[in-house]
Amino acid sequence: NNRLWERFNDNPASYKLIISEANNRNTFTLLELQPDLSIIVYGSPDDKVSANEVLDTGAKAYLEAPHDMRHLIHLVEREIVEISGVVDFV
Repeated sequence: NNRLWERFNDNPASYKLIISEANNRNTFTLLELQPDLSIIVYGSPDDKVSANEVLDTGAKAYLEAPHDMRHLIHLVEREIVEISGVVDFV
């Protein structure tokens, strides 16, 4: 986790999409460093933050446990389309 954080700090503009845990305290700091970043947050009912709080901070989506992988794939595809402007991709 620390190594990833260091890599992000070295070049935040190179990151376009991050999937992170709701309880990761660095998740919302990432948006301060890279405001155009798309963040998908996953959590559980036991998390200290709610889905509304997560979305209010600027995250693009909140996925609550149990995680539906098809829904996660859909969210990632949606963000790729928004980031890249490419409508069709394999």
